Amino acid sequence: MLVDFKVKNCLSYKEETVFSMVSGSRVRKLKETHTMQHSKVNLVKSAFIFGPNGSGKSNLFAALKVLRSLLFNFESLNNIKQMRLPYQPFKLGGDDELPTEFTISLIAGEQLLEYEVRYIREKIVYERFSKVQKMQTKHYFVRTYNELTNDYDYEVAKKSHSELISYTRPNTAFLAILNVFNDKDAALIYEWFIDKIIFLDESSHLASHPLIRKLEEDDFKQEVIQLLKIADFSIQDVSAKRVERMEKNSIAHSFEMDAIVQEMDIDLHYLSFDEVLKGQCVCCI
Repeated sequence: MLVDFKVKNCLSYKEETVFSMVSGSRVRKLKETHTMQHSKVNLVKSAFIFGPNGSGKSNLFAALKVLRSLLFNFESLNNIKQMRLPYQPFKLGGDDELPTEFTISLIAGEQLLEYEVRYIREKIVYERFSKVQKMQTKHYFVRTYNELTNDYDYEVAKKSHSELISYTRPNTAFLAILNVFNDKDAALIYEWFIDKIIFLDESSHLASHPLIRKLEEDDFKQEVIQLLKIADFSIQDVSAKRVERMEKNSIAHSFEMDAIVQEMDIDLHYLSFDEVLKGQCVCCI
């Protein structure tokens, strides 16, 4: 579950901007049904962002994708030494040499985790991964670039973490190294990005998402339909069916092999009116 997300000097955000799912003190009437509690953190179950065109609504989610790209680039590029970080600073009157900064807090595996990273075009300058427990913060690691030594200073909580420092390049996240070497705490962050968040504009990835597959469960499907009706999208029904498709090998064409992947085809049934008959019909898209 997302607790909050902070972004600074990225896209249209010059100063630090915070998106928080922490419930405010005024949420009283619907507290039992619209909020949930973890430890001492009360979270809302849903949130909406509204504002005029050009106010940065879409860029908030784009910034979250930039953070995801930073974390996942390690595993997707062959020549990691030459990798350029996804550095997209604020450019309207700002200093494009200042670092982009992200902080994300999540509840994963029944733990309240916090990850912070700051980076410029060619290297990460600060990185921290922590667990918050009983309002105290315990650091798994802190990584800081030292300009005097042109190297990094590390503070690590586990011996296994210190053994992986030598594998970490300036343009890779230490969290990514921990995840590759199966660190269970780092994996919780990656699992959240893979399984717990859906960007609707990435339709090519939706078909295999675990939440989409849950549409096969009738109880879950009925809840989704009810929410869609409340949102007044004129969607009357949702149908899902499993299909098999051929997927081409994408690993630098090192071998020729097609894979069979199983995906979900989603049909949305809309309520519309026939102009001639003036009656109701259901359209499937």
